[in-house]
Amino acid sequence: MRFFEFRYKLAELPHKMASTQAEIRATRRAYQMKRRRREILLYGSALFAFGAFLYYITRDRGGSTPGE
Repeated sequence: MRFFEFRYKLAELPHKMASTQAEIRATRRAYQMKRRRREILLYGSALFAFGAFLYYITRDRGGSTPGE
């Protein structure tokens, strides 16, 4: 009886390891998605700020007109 119980626990071990590894993979994937989302937000806001800066420096300011 003792040996049968020991074998049963060993047979169960790979299944638990597989579920643990799947959980680790899912956690890593979640961290990667958060990181990508953060990077996209950062680069998107930097691009928007650069575009606003370009718009500001290239717009017509309504200065003096020639001939006056």
